[in-house]
Amino acid sequence: MIEMHEDAAMYALISLMALGTISVIALVVSWFKTSLRRATSLSIFVLSLVSFGLVAKTGYLGGQIRHTEISVGAIQYNARGGEKDDD
Repeated sequence: MIEMHEDAAMYALISLMALGTISVIALVVSWFKTSLRRATSLSIFVLSLVSFGLVAKTGYLGGQIRHTEISVGAIQYNARGGEKDDD
């Protein structure tokens, strides 16, 4: 399970680095070529959606590692605690 989380994190990191790089390139290009603004904005938007999905999947997989109560076959204990009063 940890390996799946690590793999997802690597893909998320790569997509975020690509998003940052393309954003800087788009900023520089928009200063010189105003005709390319629409194309670069669209590519940044699409890549940001992909990056969001990858980061969300990474967080979900990390939550499964930590929160064993939501995994299949987890043992449910009685949540009531405290002292038993026999009056």
